Amino acid sequence: MNKPVAVHPLLVAKGLRKAFTKRGSAPIDVLQGIDITVQPGDRIAIVGKSGAGKSTLLHVLGTLEKPTEGTVHFLGQDVFTYDEENLSKFRNQQVGFVFQFHYLMLEFTALENVMMPALIANHSKSQAKEKANHLLSRVGLSHRTDHKPSQLSGGEQQRVAIARSLMMSPKLLLTDEMTGNLDPITGAQVFELVQTIVSEFKQALISVTHDEAMAKTYDKVFRLTDGILKKS
Repeated sequence: MNKPVAVHPLLVAKGLRKAFTKRGSAPIDVLQGIDITVQPGDRIAIVGKSGAGKSTLLHVLGTLEKPTEGTVHFLGQDVFTYDEENLSKFRNQQVGFVFQFHYLMLEFTALENVMMPALIANHSKSQAKEKANHLLSRVGLSHRTDHKPSQLSGGEQQRVAIARSLMMSPKLLLTDEMTGNLDPITGAQVFELVQTIVSEFKQALISVTHDEAMAKTYDKVFRLTDGILKKS
């Protein structure tokens, strides 16, 4: 009889604390000893009031910010032991980000924006272009590849950002209020698109949202209150 293949956690965070210090005042503890384990393919929503630290937690999990205390292991590796160069490579290759604001480069076309992560990783321009065209087609923008962000609607800009986040085939996708700047109909379309793509690409997804109804569609829901994360 064949033994079942063990599934190892994709990400394990333990004891995450994050404090910010303002000049002349005591440190403010935003995260207070958070533990979370993410398995391959997990769909996790993190909810909480504005200012609760949801974005800070997402930034720490994605290594955009370092914790004051605690560890983040990705496929068994403590990522905060990496030097800055290897940490940047890790973010580029293993983690995709979609924020409330798309952060597209205004001087570049949709195609060039999507290609950028691959070019940064020194992939050939022809390979990057081929995959970027495929991803833009996948998000319904094959007819907008040569348009710059200023020529795109808000929903289209966010679709470009989604395509860009998938360029390096990351194992983990992090989204922070990705539909917050969109009207309800467009937001629902973008949300459904991300859910479909995550399932298709077999990625883990962690989404920060204030939308309780949206959060309920995820496999797991966590609530962040007073710096403490609890399963809802």
